[in-house]
Amino acid sequence: MSNCWATFRGFEKYVEAFGNTFAAINYVSDVARRRRNRVYNCISESQALTWVVSGIEPKDLYKNYKLRLQYLHRIDLYIEDRLCYIEDIDVRDAVASSIALSQENRHLIYKYNSIEDEYIQARVRIICRMIWDEIQRLEAEELI
Repeated sequence: MSNCWATFRGFEKYVEAFGNTFAAINYVSDVARRRRNRVYNCISESQALTWVVSGIEPKDLYKNYKLRLQYLHRIDLYIEDRLCYIEDIDVRDAVASSIALSQENRHLIYKYNSIEDEYIQARVRIICRMIWDEIQRLEAEELI
């Protein structure tokens, strides 16, 4: 109960500083979002909010951050291994952009860059789907 009370007291500090509850909420959520992005989303939203309000860093933050970086590095190596077989530079760039954007948004998104030919766009979609499905399978099996 004391931890909850301390968090509430920490939030009251922001409300008093801004003079408005909604402005304090917007500020705290924005700072929490930036902190979470800075550590590559290795903490939950509630941990980030608690970190901002209480000023206490989440437990095992450094360890989780390090694990997240290792995971991202393995994913990047896996993607690079698949992209090296694509000869068309435009397709390779579109696939790389699509997968990067998909990882940020945590669902598959296609980005064609300057490709306008619908057959080449279909090729980008097929390759992206193959890579994305394999990444999802490896994550589910915790092999990556």
